[in-house]
Amino acid sequence: MIVRNSSGLDGKHIGEEMDTYSWYELNRHLNIGAGFGDFEAGGFISATINTQLYRGSYFAIGFKDAGRAEQR
Repeated sequence: MIVRNSSGLDGKHIGEEMDTYSWYELNRHLNIGAGFGDFEAGGFISATINTQLYRGSYFAIGFKDAGRAEQR
């Protein structure tokens, strides 16, 4: 989605965001995490879209190789 006003008079402030998250290491190869984000629209978003607040949660899985070097 493209959001703009060709006159350029809607302002420059997009908004402010705050996130909180946490993760847990299941083992040396796998992490899981979850978080929540909150975005409050600034002048530009408020003038171009009919909404003020965006909220959302997420879940993440991270795979890693534990930093081991290859054996030859």
